[in-house]
Parts: sequence; structure tokens; C-alpha cells
Amino acid sequence: MERRLGDIEQLATRKNQFVDCYFSSNELSCILEPLGFEDNYSGTERQTLSDLYGDYRYEELLIHSKTGLEIDCVEIPIEEALKVSKEIGFMPMSKFRVYINGSKNAIKILHPMIKALNEERQNMAFISDNGSLVYRQLSEFYI
Repeated sequence: MERRLGDIEQLATRKNQFVDCYFSSNELSCILEPLGFEDNYSGTERQTLSDLYGDYRYEELLIHSKTGLEIDCVEIPIEEALKVSKEIGFMPMSKFRVYINGSKNAIKILHPMIKALNEERQNMAFISDNGSLVYRQLSEFYI
């Protein structure tokens, strides 16, 4: 059973290796490019979310040009979307994984992303790496 959090700081202060974010679009690069992220799918040798799902889906690997922070984004299968929607209260199309590796500066990583997703009127739910903590924020236009 996950615990809903009142603010992202509670999630960011945990020692997560990564944080998954479910959101209601599939155009992450357009949202995060102004923050300094560039699409660099061919630039990694590590396992990606698409590899974990076992088949090709719309995927992006974004790398921050100054910090090297990697964000893996993938369109999720309908089965996962239906399951997760019951937990988070909206139907997600995609998820991205932010590799924070227990960083003490995780909040500085997540706040700009939340702001960018808000500007694009996206519903979002950030989930800890073990799935026990959830921070959810719905767009003001969500009914």
C-alpha cells in the first residue's frame, strides 16, 4: 500500500535510486528542452525502460547538457496504464524515470520538471523506486 505525500520534498528527501513519474502526454523532450535536456537515445549503453518492457515503444532518453542527469521516458502499455490509473487517479500515457541515485539535491532536480509539466497542463504522479511513496499533482484543467 503506497503512502500519498503532500509535497514533493517528502519524496525527494528519501534515498531513492530513481523516481518514476507517470504523466498524461508522450512529448517529454518538448517539455524539458528549455531546461537544458537533449534527446540522446543513442548515447547510452545502460539498460533503458524500453529494454525492461521487452519491446519497442515510443522512447526518449534525455540528458541534461550541463549536469549529465539522465531521464528515461517510455510510452506505457495499456495494462500498466489501467492498473496505475486506479492508484493515481488519472490515465497516464507515459512515464519517465529520473535517476537521482540518492542525491541530496533531488528537489532541485524535480522542482523544474514539475514546473515544466504544470506549464503544459499535465497530470503527474511521482513514485519512489520501491513504489511505497506517491506524490500526485493534477492539472487545474483536469476534470
